[in-house]
Amino acid sequence: MTATADSLRKQLDAGTLTCVEIVQTYLAQIARYNPKICAVIQTAPETLLLERARALDCDRTSSSGLLHGIPILLKDNIDTRPSLGLGTTCGSLALLHAQPHANAPLVEGLLAAGAIILGKANMSEFAYFLGEGNPCGWSAVGGQTQSVYVKGGFAWSESVGSHNVRFLLSVSL
Repeated sequence: MTATADSLRKQLDAGTLTCVEIVQTYLAQIARYNPKICAVIQTAPETLLLERARALDCDRTSSSGLLHGIPILLKDNIDTRPSLGLGTTCGSLALLHAQPHANAPLVEGLLAAGAIILGKANMSEFAYFLGEGNPCGWSAVGGQTQSVYVKGGFAWSESVGSHNVRFLLSVSL
């Protein structure tokens, strides 16, 4: 839950952890916690993720980059080509079946560095650009995100139009 990219890389370098184990662990954590926190809007198909993880495990050398085998979540407004098994919706139902023709340059750089694009993180629809009256962290595709660091949850108030939102401290994750 609190692993850093650096600590994962050190374990990979020491051979005490594999890329496959990291991917499986993160997918299990997403399956366990995401129904409550709605932080991940989608993950790539497990078969694709494990295929990349196995290939990176086999290609591990002393000159592997700092991100070699490290899973990454992208915001859902960063383009990924369909071959990665992920869409790019910006949290909007209008883009649910959109298929970008190319990866964003950021994605190409992450892939070249050996990162594993695990999935897309939920976000305010259209990065809150068109969200008049919507609370931060809400999208039509992913729902309302919740903080894993604040005990309680987000609740719509009766006056959402005035951006009056409140946090309930009585609901626990």
